Amino acid sequence: MGTYWSGLFCFNPKNQQYTRFSSHDNINVGAFSIDKANDSTLVVGSNGGFYFINKGNGQWRKIGDINSTADGYVYNDGAGIMWLCGKDALTKVDFTQYKFRFIPLSIAPREAKSMLLQGNMLWLATNEGLYKFDLLKKTTKLYQHTNNPSSISSNQVGKIYLDNEGALWAATENGFDKFDSSNNRFIHHFHHSALSNFFNEDVFRDILEVRPHEYWLATDAGLKIYYEETRQFKHYYNDDRNLNSIASNHIYNLLKDSKGNVWIGTSGNGVDRFDPKTGIFHHYTYNDKIASSLSNNIVHCIFEDSKKNIWICTADGLNKYAPETDSFIIYSRKSGFVSNVFNSVVEDEVGNLWINSATGVSKFTPQPLSIINFDEGDGVFSHSLIYKAADGQIYLGGNSGVVVFDPSKIKLNDKIPEVYFTDFQVFNKSVKPGADSPLKRPVGTADTAFLNYDQNVFSIEFVSLNYTHPEKNSYRYKLEGFDEKWNFNGNQRRVTYTNLNPGTYRFKVIASNNDGIWNKTPKSLIIIISPPWYRTWWAYTIYTIIIGGVIYLYLLYRDRQAKLKYEIQIAHYESEKEKELSERKLAFFTNISHEFRTPLTLIINPIKELLYNEKKAVDTSNLTIVYRNARRLLGLVDQLLLFKKAESESDQLRISNVNIIDLCREVYLCFVHEAKRKHIQLEFISPTDCLNVYIDREKTEIVLFNLLSNAMKFTPKLGRIRVCAGEFEQTVSIIVEDTGCGIPPEVGERLFSRFYQVSDLASTSNGGFGLGLYLVKNFVERQAGTVEYHSEAGKGTAFTITLKKGNRI
Repeated sequence: MGTYWSGLFCFNPKNQQYTRFSSHDNINVGAFSIDKANDSTLVVGSNGGFYFINKGNGQWRKIGDINSTADGYVYNDGAGIMWLCGKDALTKVDFTQYKFRFIPLSIAPREAKSMLLQGNMLWLATNEGLYKFDLLKKTTKLYQHTNNPSSISSNQVGKIYLDNEGALWAATENGFDKFDSSNNRFIHHFHHSALSNFFNEDVFRDILEVRPHEYWLATDAGLKIYYEETRQFKHYYNDDRNLNSIASNHIYNLLKDSKGNVWIGTSGNGVDRFDPKTGIFHHYTYNDKIASSLSNNIVHCIFEDSKKNIWICTADGLNKYAPETDSFIIYSRKSGFVSNVFNSVVEDEVGNLWINSATGVSKFTPQPLSIINFDEGDGVFSHSLIYKAADGQIYLGGNSGVVVFDPSKIKLNDKIPEVYFTDFQVFNKSVKPGADSPLKRPVGTADTAFLNYDQNVFSIEFVSLNYTHPEKNSYRYKLEGFDEKWNFNGNQRRVTYTNLNPGTYRFKVIASNNDGIWNKTPKSLIIIISPPWYRTWWAYTIYTIIIGGVIYLYLLYRDRQAKLKYEIQIAHYESEKEKELSERKLAFFTNISHEFRTPLTLIINPIKELLYNEKKAVDTSNLTIVYRNARRLLGLVDQLLLFKKAESESDQLRISNVNIIDLCREVYLCFVHEAKRKHIQLEFISPTDCLNVYIDREKTEIVLFNLLSNAMKFTPKLGRIRVCAGEFEQTVSIIVEDTGCGIPPEVGERLFSRFYQVSDLASTSNGGFGLGLYLVKNFVERQAGTVEYHSEAGKGTAFTITLKKGNRI
């Protein structure tokens, strides 16, 4: 208990005794506030300030330069932090802040290059000599180059290395040395190539014992191998003419992996993998067009972990080699590191990687991915170098001293932080709660925010209640309804959204403490953005009605247009039918007129002979011809009289059993007189007198008349016309051949087209109207027959008609 004038007392309830805890300085006469720091320590605010009180020995130890008053207060928040409310300020004392032990070893302004532990001796290589620190005796010894031949070769010591026998080697900028600890002297080694064209050949960067007494050396003149037992060297250097040679002569670090390959890191040319079996160097460099290439060509360290993974630290990213694809997986700040500059790496006893970077050290677990970053705020006051000792402890070195820690005993802050909203802003102006405000309650307790459609630019601020290194608190957030995944926000405590569509959203945020411990229950805020009037439900109802009306009118219009189009099509169809009917009528009259022409000619010529016959005797044969052709005219007239009937019956065939020989003879006799007049030999040949066929007599008669008429027209005087009728097994053929002028071969089937006339013959007096052969082909084919011709110009033409036997066509 504390008193105002008498100081601090401890009361023992068992013996009812008070024990005074005096400061022995006559200053702290009062104890105004008190709280327990831990089981052995109290924190007391007195008139002299704030003090740690050791309950065991009663020792007072002042806490900084903090003034205390009687109104001051001491509070332990249970998370390892003591809060001291003094006269001028609120002070935080964090007992969990420092996780590492720091050993001050000031070597400034020297620059630390390499570090290793040999027993209790800590060796530290610098650019101004080699230090040896005795960690037990707290003594220091510096080895520098002097005129003594046993001194180190150079003060520029780049790398120190322990071989398999425990001997210390030092790579310097003037050769490499082996330390003889029994005689406290350095044994010097140098090598100059016989090529004599290398600069800085004495500069050695790294040393690696690949086999007993076989040392591989990284130099500024390529890769050299020193065989200690024979004192011989082997030299690999860059050869521009050999693509399989080493990529660069400026080598900085070496590693032999579990497969026997030697990895070689350069400063500017990436990494080489050397296969001793083939002697080939495989090159890996940065390529901005290949995402899986090496992240940077400046290589700081190459390391193989216990799982046989190869790790490469570069000036811009940590690379993991993927042998199955011969490529790299890259880790960087995007993965959770605080820096992209990776210096070196070691592995602890449980498989975690510890990597020192430009800002501190990071604990890295690849699977599952976990990264915890430590810096000066955690007690990492030196981190240029990293080294793992045989006992599992890790050393971080620099020019200010050494940080030592056991990875298994690093105590992390396991307090799960809570998250609270601290501000809600619209267009960068804080919103105050109210009836007409987006917030009905203060933002810290509000669960919903209501925004108009024109208030769709808003910001949310939040905070994690972790006071141990609060600057290292990290945040993830997600706006459900907009974001598909969680967004990492680092230590930024503000998020802004712009131009969101009207709707309902839920903003969620989680946080981690300084050691990466995340809370699992997010803090959430529902955000409702109301739509404008033209996007409300009743507006959409009106839109639906209007659209439905437009669709209905369109369908009505389309039906009317379809009906009108149908009516137009019907009218067009009827017009086409009427046109077709007119054409049929015209064709019919044209065909009949053509048929009139031939009988009239055959009637007129015999009558002319009767009228102008000097003997004035009546020739009965001529009258017979007149009779037959008169009958022919009568038949044609009958066709005209029955035209309407022909229309209604669609000019159907009238099939009957006809003696085709008699029909051919009758037509033949009609042309006998005309043949005599023109001195043409007309013949009719038939092997039989009776050959019955089921045909349309009238149309077949027209066919024969047309063929004989054409033959008469185009057969010259003293020519010959022959009509032959013959019978085959299934067909009957009629051939009409003449010795006329013939038909040109290029005419072809056009001869049977309506109104077609051969150009050479159309101009003669014998030319017709081009209808006869059209009727021939039409009438024959309608009776399931065929008509074809064979002609030679100047020799004549033969038409062949083939008709089927039987009563069905």
